[in-house]
Amino acid sequence: MGFQALSFAGDGRTLAVLQDRTVSLLDGGSGRVLRELTPGFSPLAALLDRDGRRCVVGCAPSRIEVLDTGDGGSVLWLKGHDNWVVSLALSPDGGALVSLGTVDRTIKVWITGTLEAGPLKTFSLGGQGGNVVFSPDGGLVAAGLGVKSTPSFRCTQGEAWLWRVSD
Repeated sequence: MGFQALSFAGDGRTLAVLQDRTVSLLDGGSGRVLRELTPGFSPLAALLDRDGRRCVVGCAPSRIEVLDTGDGGSVLWLKGHDNWVVSLALSPDGGALVSLGTVDRTIKVWITGTLEAGPLKTFSLGGQGGNVVFSPDGGLVAAGLGVKSTPSFRCTQGEAWLWRVSD
């Protein structure tokens, strides 16, 4: 199986690689494995925070796990989606996290300093989501959606949706 997710820490020194059920933390210069993290549930998406101290993992079913990259332990569990969390994005300033649930067809916006409080906003999608990303300036969030698919869930028509973060 190929890589499911790749994410650099903000300083570019550490790379998180999600493959199968493990998140490997690699030295960005040498490629040497620094640590392996094993989330509590089936990981589908992973990203490192700006300083590389935390790894946020989207899981099945319906959970987001925050792991300490130093000891690999679970720091926090977030619940907000009804099913698979397949994509995560961190704003360029590190202040907001967005998560995309493919089955519940929602995007949740979390404020990173108050993750325990739950999502700040929820946006409904017009199809099953596949990916979510912030623009480089943090002003927009984009989501790629599958709006039509075959009975085996192969996307036959997609759309990209954009939201202004300010409103």
